[in-house]
Amino acid sequence: MKLLLTSGGVTNPSIERALVSLLGKPVAESSALAIPTATYGHPMCDPGNAWRFLSGESPSPMCDLGWASLGVLELTALPSLPRQRWVPWVEQADALLVDGGDATYLAHWMRVSGLADLLPTLTDTVWVGLSAGSMVLTPRIGEPFVTWRPDGWSDRTLGVVDFSIYPHVGMNPMEGADRWVAPLGVPAYALDDQSAVQVVDGEVTVVSEGVWRHLPAVDGARGDERRREGDHGATPVPEEPSAPREFRGQDLSGARFVGCSLSGAVMRAVDVDGVEIDAPWLLEGEGTLLVNGVDVAPLVDAELDRRFPGRELRRAADPDGLRAAWAALETAWAGAVARAEGMPPGTVDVSVAGEWSVAQTLRHLVMATDTWLRGAVLGLPAPYHPIGQPNAEYALDGHDPSVFHETDPSWERVLQVRAERVAMVRAHLATVTADDLEVPRRNPWAPAYPESTLSCLRTIVEEEWEHLRFAQRDLDVIDART
Repeated sequence: MKLLLTSGGVTNPSIERALVSLLGKPVAESSALAIPTATYGHPMCDPGNAWRFLSGESPSPMCDLGWASLGVLELTALPSLPRQRWVPWVEQADALLVDGGDATYLAHWMRVSGLADLLPTLTDTVWVGLSAGSMVLTPRIGEPFVTWRPDGWSDRTLGVVDFSIYPHVGMNPMEGADRWVAPLGVPAYALDDQSAVQVVDGEVTVVSEGVWRHLPAVDGARGDERRREGDHGATPVPEEPSAPREFRGQDLSGARFVGCSLSGAVMRAVDVDGVEIDAPWLLEGEGTLLVNGVDVAPLVDAELDRRFPGRELRRAADPDGLRAAWAALETAWAGAVARAEGMPPGTVDVSVAGEWSVAQTLRHLVMATDTWLRGAVLGLPAPYHPIGQPNAEYALDGHDPSVFHETDPSWERVLQVRAERVAMVRAHLATVTADDLEVPRRNPWAPAYPESTLSCLRTIVEEEWEHLRFAQRDLDVIDART
């Protein structure tokens, strides 16, 4: 079988030329079967994802390339059909177009349906994979990408090739690839959505107009992470903690710590002139930050309340308080947006030190509303708007970033969707009751730790204030430059 393993589909002329070369004839003279099965195994996907893939409405080009004929092969249906009926369909197709979703779910149905056993006989067929549709042919996908977790689950897939794939670089941080590949025991390729891996007769070629990287296998990596006996969840057995490291007489001036744990760190006789700390979780619970023996956390909290009027309402616990808190946020964000729009053209898309721009921040707040109101509180099966902006860790935590396929919307589009979500929260708060606030809700990120309607709404409010602070901070930097 000839393989074209893409991260984001046939997204550029180089990948399209590779496809035509593998087919041995133009796409317009070729037949294809589309396989949407993986979509149904991912909790962030819904029937609309399958429809967009098949209809060519997806931002990941596959089915809309102008095939001479295009059919649908749904693997979950095949076990109910005689093999002599469906095998000829597969054998007659020039290409199989395989959508993303959950790769282990797809591997399961490839085995159950019999398609996996058929692959070695399809010597002239081209397998065109998209995200999970590519990862399914690798030996392992890594625990963070497994979202379908029945009893006895693992991250093992079909092993048709001897390397793994870390997809969607850009959406997934390149620096996360080293951590991801470490336990796999095989080499891998990190690919952005403008890159693909071509495999013909065992020869591997990278086709790219974007960013990619080869990741060698890590020496000493175990084939599988150790897990607690009887535990089919995602928690590896922790290693024994090492002794705290000590740094003496070292110059760490200008060092940047991002996403690091410094909790419990002790600094003695240190020069901290110009040190900047941004710790959003400092003010949660009983957090402390001692400077020369003084806990400055309450002082920071009070100063932020002074700078952002209405912030003090973020811990409201009753309907009237929550309504007042949201009204204050609407006012504060209106001022921030007006400020950004009054600055030089393009300011809303400027990133400071790699942080999100104002536009990206608003898109993330759309996602936050979708997660905690539309998903957790309202229980909608497909809560997310495609304009949303997830965190860099989103896919590493096992979620499918292709849900957010509007990756470069106009500012007007961002404001439109953002206004819809703001109004949605306002409307919900207008009718919420004290009893409603006590209703248990499923935590979308950690189901083992249930939430309530109140805690979900507070999370939205906290997100809004924190990201307003970030946005104003970065606008100050941009303002100083101009």
